Amino acid sequence: MIAAFGKQSWVCTTADIWSANNKSYLGVTCHYINENYQRKSYMLACKRIMFAHTHSVIANALYEVHKEYNLKLKVVGTITDNAANFAKAFQVFQTEQSVSLLDELDDPEANIVTIDLESNLDDEFEVSLPKQFRCIAHTLNLLASHDSLEAQNDQSYCKIYTSTFRKATDIWNLVSRSTKAADIFYDICKCLKIPCKTRWNSFYDSFKAILNVKKHLEDVCEKLEKPKFTDCQISFMKKYIKVMEPIASALDFIQGDKNSCFGHVLPVLFQMKHQLEKHLRFCKILRDTLLMALDKRFKNIIDLTNAYSRYYILVTISIPKLKLKWLAISHFSNSKQLCENVLLDEAESFLYKDTVDTDNVGKSSSESDENTFFLFYTIKI
Repeated sequence: MIAAFGKQSWVCTTADIWSANNKSYLGVTCHYINENYQRKSYMLACKRIMFAHTHSVIANALYEVHKEYNLKLKVVGTITDNAANFAKAFQVFQTEQSVSLLDELDDPEANIVTIDLESNLDDEFEVSLPKQFRCIAHTLNLLASHDSLEAQNDQSYCKIYTSTFRKATDIWNLVSRSTKAADIFYDICKCLKIPCKTRWNSFYDSFKAILNVKKHLEDVCEKLEKPKFTDCQISFMKKYIKVMEPIASALDFIQGDKNSCFGHVLPVLFQMKHQLEKHLRFCKILRDTLLMALDKRFKNIIDLTNAYSRYYILVTISIPKLKLKWLAISHFSNSKQLCENVLLDEAESFLYKDTVDTDNVGKSSSESDENTFFLFYTIKI
């Protein structure tokens, strides 16, 4: 891997910390685009993290991984979740670098080793980290699972939401604990989905699966001895799924192993906002809550005048198939001229860079997925 990295001018990395069996681990991956315009991904580390996950411990651990593979001067950005300790690590130890980014991929193969980080803390002054970028999928998951709950401040919404989801949760809990209940559910509905607590889109899919078998729900609830869904609750389920569909679709697309990249972030966010604003009239309180949360969580990205948004603009309009097409749904004043100026300013800094031969660039295997997902390809600007 070191030999492969040595041929690259720039790479990006991802970092994540998780716990299993009362032990904590740090996982780090590395990604770059090779000479054939293919994304290559490697697993760099899966190491034990000892003691508290302070910003210093995280910074030292990540720095040592970058150093081990001679990547200290090549990493243009590291993608993490929204954890406060990660944010502080990069805030304290980040060095200024120009950024050209890719989305992350996971390689499942890794050797787990234990490292003692306490002994490294004396060398803290040597530690330097690249620019941090928050994982878009993780942020969208927070928007859907956490921010959407603010809609329950409306009493009428809270009442129907609570009663409906309580009945759905009762069914999920029962069939997940009882094989007999699971067999009954499957025998009647021919499908069975149980949500994962850490993944909101699995919750959405499970909720949608219940609605898809609504004609069997009365029979299922009777056989499982659970309260039946009312017509009002069935109607709410339909509206909830309709409102949350743009977020669920965005999550499915942005988490794709091969079909998504950093340049898709802006188009995905603008399309999601466009769908919530223009095409939905159901559950207005939920829709308005999601729009407010979207503007708050992604303010620095979707505000095209923000310096942080510059990174996303450059990558997006550098994708030949996207260019400026996504601006058709941005509703941002002077957005076309602004984006063109960003690209021209960046191009001036590369006047003496060798021209890249693009003769070998072929049609992407993910093109059909992209065509299906994005709506703005048919809109003229």
